[in-house]
This record gives sequence, C-alpha cells and structure tokens, in this order.
Amino acid sequence: MSEEKKPAPAAKAKTTTAKTAAKKKTTAAKKRAPVKKAAPKTAAKKRAAPKASPRKAAAAKTPEPDKKTATAPQTPGNEPHAETPPKQPEENTSFNKDTLIEELKDKDWPTIVIRGIFMLVFGVLCQIALSFTFFLALIQFIVMVGTGKPNETVTKAISIAATYMGQTLSFLSFKTEEKPFPFDLGFPQAD
Repeated sequence: MSEEKKPAPAAKAKTTTAKTAAKKKTTAAKKRAPVKKAAPKTAAKKRAAPKASPRKAAAAKTPEPDKKTATAPQTPGNEPHAETPPKQPEENTSFNKDTLIEELKDKDWPTIVIRGIFMLVFGVLCQIALSFTFFLALIQFIVMVGTGKPNETVTKAISIAATYMGQTLSFLSFKTEEKPFPFDLGFPQAD
C-alpha cells in the first residue's frame, strides 16, 4: 500500500522542472519591464483581499443599497448643506488699518508706559504685603493659642496691611488714579 501512494520519480522531476521554468519566465519578464513610478493611492485599494471567513462571505453576498439613491439618516451633524459662495470682504468695515494707526499715534505713550511700570511695582508690593499679612496671621494664631486673646499690635498691623492692599488694588484696577504709599497717598491708617 505504501508503494501505491508514492508518485513516480519521473513524474516528480517533470513537475519540478515545469515550476522552475515558470519562475525563470517571470524573472525574465520582470527584467524587461520598464521601471514604474509609485502607484497612486487608489491602486492600493485594488489589491486582492485575503480570503474572508464564511460569515463575511455571506455578508458580502447580500445586496447593498445603491449609493446614488440611498440617503443617510438626517442627524444634526449630517445635514445637507447648500453651498454658499465665499464671502467677499466688505469695503466699509468697522476695522480700518489706517484709523487704528492714527489712534495709536495719538495716544500719550509716555504716560501709558509710566502707568504700566507703576502697576508692576505696586503689584509686587501688594504681593509682599499679602505675604506679610499671612505671616502676621500665623503669629497672631500662635499668640492666641499661648495667651488666649489676640495681640492688639498684630491686629493693627494686619489692618494696616489690608488697607494698603485695598489702595493698591484700587490703583491696579483703574478705580482711582491716586498711587498708593509712598507716592500720592500717605501711610495707611488702621480702621
């Protein structure tokens, strides 16, 4: 029985030579073919797909609706849009480059720059006053735990720092043009 299943050596040799001859023909054809440029992206889609499973094959056999006549369900993001032509710039717009340049030239720049510098300085001073206030509040807490009552001097100092920060914030927010201590206003008093 085992002898019947084995193919004859002569038949085996013929199939092997036929395969090698076919390979030689294809390699010779490749050498003669001109070099092609990179294929467009659509050519990649035309490649043969791998064999699908039986389920996918059954799904592929079901007829698909015609894409030209089928319409997508209307959803808020999928609504059809009528094409509108691009807007042409209007000649009478509220923004005019020349007007803007004239307005910038007419400003009192030295005053604006000086105010900006003062705002930076007073912003830093306000931050220092805030840190000082937190430090004094911590000391007040320690005094309160130790003696059972707040220290009047520390309370006064916190009140003065709070008044100074209020004046500074009024200047920074353009509520007033008066610069806080040490310029226009005197040293703040406790309330």
